[in-house]
Amino acid sequence: MALFVCTHVGVMFDWEGNKQQLLQGHCNAISCTCVSEDRRWIATADRGTDSMVILWDSFTTIPVQTIFEAHPDGCAAIAMSPDAKYIATISYNLPQTVSVWDWTNNGETPMCSATLDGDFGKQTYITFNAEDSSQLVSNSETQVVFYSWNESGLEYVAPPLTDKDFNRSVGLYSQSIFQLQSPRALTATSCGNIVVWEHAGGELPCNRKAFKIVKLQEKALTVLTTTDKYIVTGDVAGHVRFLDQQLRLTNWYKHFNAGPISTVSFSYSPKTADVQTPENKTAYPASSTLEGTPHVVNDFVISTSTANVAYFRTDGSTLQFIRKEHDSDIHAIACHPSEPRICIGSYSGLLQLWDYEKKELMMSRVFDQRQLIQCMTFNPSGDLLAVGFTNGSVRIMDGLTLKEEGHGDGLTVFNHCHDCITNIQFSHDSSFLATSLLQLFQVGDTALNFQHIDPSYIFQVEYDLVNSSTDDVRLVSSERIEQSAVPQCFMWYPPIVKEDFLVVANDQFKLKLYNSTTKMCRQTLLGPTYGTPLRRIITLPSYEDRPTRYLAYITLDKVGLQCLPLDGNPHKTMALIAHPEGVRNLVCSYDGKYVFTAGGEDCSVLMWEINLDALEAAAALGGEGLMPFYGLLEGGRDGELFAELEDYFYYAQIRSQGVDTTDTRQVSTKVPLGQVPYLMRALGFYPTEQEVCMNQQ
Repeated sequence: MALFVCTHVGVMFDWEGNKQQLLQGHCNAISCTCVSEDRRWIATADRGTDSMVILWDSFTTIPVQTIFEAHPDGCAAIAMSPDAKYIATISYNLPQTVSVWDWTNNGETPMCSATLDGDFGKQTYITFNAEDSSQLVSNSETQVVFYSWNESGLEYVAPPLTDKDFNRSVGLYSQSIFQLQSPRALTATSCGNIVVWEHAGGELPCNRKAFKIVKLQEKALTVLTTTDKYIVTGDVAGHVRFLDQQLRLTNWYKHFNAGPISTVSFSYSPKTADVQTPENKTAYPASSTLEGTPHVVNDFVISTSTANVAYFRTDGSTLQFIRKEHDSDIHAIACHPSEPRICIGSYSGLLQLWDYEKKELMMSRVFDQRQLIQCMTFNPSGDLLAVGFTNGSVRIMDGLTLKEEGHGDGLTVFNHCHDCITNIQFSHDSSFLATSLLQLFQVGDTALNFQHIDPSYIFQVEYDLVNSSTDDVRLVSSERIEQSAVPQCFMWYPPIVKEDFLVVANDQFKLKLYNSTTKMCRQTLLGPTYGTPLRRIITLPSYEDRPTRYLAYITLDKVGLQCLPLDGNPHKTMALIAHPEGVRNLVCSYDGKYVFTAGGEDCSVLMWEINLDALEAAAALGGEGLMPFYGLLEGGRDGELFAELEDYFYYAQIRSQGVDTTDTRQVSTKVPLGQVPYLMRALGFYPTEQEVCMNQQ
């Protein structure tokens, strides 16, 4: 089982059983994590507003301690002591603060803290001395800092080191460790060096100085750790090397072909050399020493900067890739219209087709680095996949094999623009393919290009495709649908009412229903209000066991559900944090069981199971009739605002019937439409005459 981080969620992945256990609790993206030596305890830390450090029991995946706002803007690095009693954290913002916590007893205040000099650079790595928990070492790219602490305080020393000291290039620091059974400490650098630090005398255990620089290789070292009696390095070439305590090479692995190493993590169970092959030979490779004894180390997992995770079994030297994922922004996701498949594309040029029920990769393809995948869609039958790229090209592929249609080297590729394709959609019969660059492609050899029009978002534009031809797309109408608000997204309203509507969400948290024929705004409603306006809305498929229809939506960082029909009831909607750094796309499975969100820069896609019972229960608890709406008014049903509104309502009826009349008043639950502008002005909102005229049409 391996632990990795996906945006704000920790994932414990059992690759043999193909199962995941999720550690959910952070509202910001997780910035660093660590585990205890016996792998029992896990610590995760995030950075941002309302940051947290959470300690988890890996056996039960239950949080056992939470440290709120350990640092004002979160943590840049975290480490756990060998006995798992203490954790050390470094703040993200400069000047950085280093704190040591006794998390088993107190999750509110640290035992000791120290503020570092801002000239040290941003410290991004910290670790305890495996043989003395009172000592720590951290480093930035330019400075190594040693610490010693007790309950009374935290002392630190930052020994200087320049290229002139040993007459050779030091390089940028990557990671530091304490050497086992030795007073020395080691730091790996980008020049392939190991800096050896020794105690410089004095009373402080952290008082150290550079003793020498050992040149190991030319390639930059990215990882430095220990296992058993060995010092282990990983580098940008993807090699893992094992050194003895005198920094002599004992064995190495360079056949991984996985990319630059970013972490090396060893299993906890100790290994012995009694594993034999059928030929009665040990399964472990011989070491590179003169003795040639079996090189026995624990199995280990490597991860790389190219988003590969692999498990290496040392008794047999076999490599198993656990994950081969996207290492660049993911914006493009598309669900198959009739099968449990999802296609994912990223800026790395990687295109993957997954069976999301079995959690299995069905097919993958890699484009060259100049072709960054921005968007994609299946056609209604699911046999074709259209992919849009940031360079403006569009490719039509087979929906299962991910190969282009055509003969020989001929590809179904459209190169009619040089700007990014931001959205793409097939027509209902798969004859046409439209993109958000105001282009239309006919599936075949002919391309139809839209005429250039005003790209303002406040217009609703309709085109006549039947009577259009190459370089002559006919414009049917162009209607201004907003005066001050900016539409963010729209969709077709499902056929649950007699009229045919378009639903438009704007930046003022409003949902507007426009008649698709007359273009008239028939209703304006309050939409979901979860921090930011809606970025995308989609209708969920109808459910056989439910008469109600639903829609899903995303905001800047959340994903949510909404009951239909739309009526402005705030209790008929819900939302959860999806990607703290921003949601870029949203799609739904063909059967409406799941929705999928793409996180863009966090290089992740999350699969969400839809629980409609919870949404219906929340809507029912909100009350019936006008009860759910009273809470939208300041003071509620019994507040001053409601009483004032009630007075204006009755006065509007008096005004419409004539103030000076002596006839019997006709009290109604409605007011004439012509009185609405006066009601709004009395409440403090002053619509323009143009807005009044548009809403009275």
